[in-house]
Amino acid sequence: MSATAWFGEVLVLNVILIPAMSQMAGTARREYMNAVFPRVFRLASILSGTAVIAGLSLLLIMTEGDLTILPESRWGIFIMTGGGLALLIASFHFFMEQKLAAKIGVGDCEVSPDDEEDDPHGKLNIVPRVALLILTGIFLSMMYAVRGL
Repeated sequence: MSATAWFGEVLVLNVILIPAMSQMAGTARREYMNAVFPRVFRLASILSGTAVIAGLSLLLIMTEGDLTILPESRWGIFIMTGGGLALLIASFHFFMEQKLAAKIGVGDCEVSPDDEEDDPHGKLNIVPRVALLILTGIFLSMMYAVRGL
């Protein structure tokens, strides 16, 4: 459930929040960023952490602690693929995303309203789009592991 909520959060970020931000400029954009994105980052931390911990726990329960059986089946290969991608994107979120957020000014934006063409907030588009692609890959991998074609 937390993985689905995490996917939904990234989808909302890509479809609603970032397009709304792109319609704003200057001070309005800064205020929007500082009001919305710290909460989005905090929610992503909770959801991604919960998803990874729950996924690892379920994996240990289902394999009875014997992870050597994973490469021996289609199920195990797709579980390893999806789990590896989830660990990758969650690690990126916890270790790199906060640094990137600080660089674009979330929490302490120093972009003046006159600097719209040099506004670093436009660079925010790429990370959520890549995250959405990776999370989609994780979902497809996990669904294929469980159901097949």
